Order: sequence, then C-alpha cells, then structure tokens
Amino acid sequence: MTNIQEVYTVHDYNQWVGAIDYHPLVSVVCYDELPNMRNSFVHFGVYGLFLRDDPGDTLRYGSKHYNYEAGSLICVSPGQFGGAENEDYAPHIRGWALLFDSALLRGTTLERRIEDYGFLGYNSNEALVMKPDERETIVGCMRCMREEMNSQKDAVQDKILVAYIELVLNYCLRFYNRQISEDVSVANDLQSRIISVVRQYYEQGRQLREGFPSVKWVASELCFSSNYLGDLCRKVTGLSPKTIITDFIVQRAKGLLQTGESISNVAYELGFNYPQHFTRSFTKITGMTPSQYQSTTSLKTPLKQDFQDYL
Repeated sequence: MTNIQEVYTVHDYNQWVGAIDYHPLVSVVCYDELPNMRNSFVHFGVYGLFLRDDPGDTLRYGSKHYNYEAGSLICVSPGQFGGAENEDYAPHIRGWALLFDSALLRGTTLERRIEDYGFLGYNSNEALVMKPDERETIVGCMRCMREEMNSQKDAVQDKILVAYIELVLNYCLRFYNRQISEDVSVANDLQSRIISVVRQYYEQGRQLREGFPSVKWVASELCFSSNYLGDLCRKVTGLSPKTIITDFIVQRAKGLLQTGESISNVAYELGFNYPQHFTRSFTKITGMTPSQYQSTTSLKTPLKQDFQDYL
C-alpha cells in the first residue's frame, strides 16, 4: 500500500521538503535551493500551486496517473491527493511552489471568492502549460512574496500576502482562459460528446439504479475534472454541463410523452423518484405541465425524428 504524506499545514510541507518557515500560513518554495526529496503520495490540507520546471514525471492524482510537461503549473485544494508514488526515487525537483492555508483568507474578500478559481480543482492532466513570459510573471510574484515574508512583520503584512495570492490566482485564471481558448482539439463537438455519454447512461438503464447522470460522472467519462469541463464548456458552447444534461433529459421526456406514456412511467424512466418531482421540474423548464404538453401533441402522428435522437 502506498504511504501517504500528510500535509495538514504549511509547516508540514516545509518540514518535509527542507524549506524554512518564514510564515505560519504561507510558504514560497524554490526547489532549486533544496536537496533532493523522495517521491511521495500527498494528502493536502492547504492550497498549493506547483510550478514544475523539471521534465515530465508520472504523477498520481486521485486514482489516475498523468505525465506533465516541464513548465506546467499544477494546483491542489484542501482535501485533494496528489504526487508521485515511486518512493525509492529521489529526483532533483526544479521550479517553485506556493502554499497557503485557508486560515490566512479568513474575513477577506478572497475567502468569499476562492471558489471562483475553478482551476484549483483541476486534475493534473489539466495542468496549465505556461508560456515563458507567463512563467516569469508567476515567478516574479512569488519572489516578491518571499521578500515580503523576509521583511519586518507588521500589522499589514498578511493583507499584502493575501493581495499577492489573489494576484497570482488572477494571472493563473487569465493564462488558463488562454489555454482553454487554444485547446481546439478537446473543444470540437464538446456538446455532442456530453450528449453521447448521457445517452449511453440511459441506454444502460443506470438512471433506474443511480438517478440522474451527474456532471462529475460525465466529466470523468470524458477524462476531465468537473471544474475543467465546466470552464471549457462555458467557453466553447456558452452553456454549463448541467444545462446540457438537463436539456437532454427534457428532450427525452418530451419524446416519451409524445408516445402516450403515462406521466408516472415517464418520470420513472427518466430516473425521478416521484412523479411530482418530474412534473415540477418539467413545468419549471418548459413553462407547461407534462399533461399540458401531451394535450398539445398529436399522438396519432409518428414520433418526430428530433425526439427519436434522445430515446
């Protein structure tokens, strides 16, 4: 079984890699200044941004393994697992790391906005591959943070450090938006791919056992994290994955209702626990109840091709 390195605090990480504690809630690490450290699979209790300049190693994130490119930025949030598992190997890591505790953000505007930075929950295979000038921008911010932590501590130092962290996160958001815009290969037919895996879910009858397909499940089927799929989907289609999934279910409902199926049977076939829940949801989305929709649809005519695609 893989040994897990617990990093509950910034101090835990500094102690593990041999870095100096300059602040109890923030650490900026330059790996080039540190000795080699053994690989380990890590459970994080803090936020971390890792800029790796060494060539691609095999990292494990959750239950999957990925290779990253040199110059990649990998992000983690509290509660996530990640790292390399070959504990007999002690590579010389190059690059930088920024770690910060959520306690530092308490009472700040960044605490309220931290969920806006969805890339903190991306998978390692969705790392930000930075261009040279982008890398220098991030490293420059980290250098300024180190200088601040090495200066005389006063009442405003934490505010300055939080401002730097927010600046780094905003730059990362800009660079990720650039990467997503350029990632045409995964963007092509994205909406069709989402619909395809949802249709397969229904064809397998999984909704009868597991309920509606979740965004998390769809993302996993497409080899994305939920956050990355959401950001990519909104960028490419202007819609959220949840909206696309919901629209599929509504179109499937319309097709079933057009066949003359009872509302109770349609609700069951779609994965609703109760017909009332189906009626409420259908009415909210379409502006009419299922029975009203049925009454406006001719049951004597063949099922429209539009709806056959969803059945």
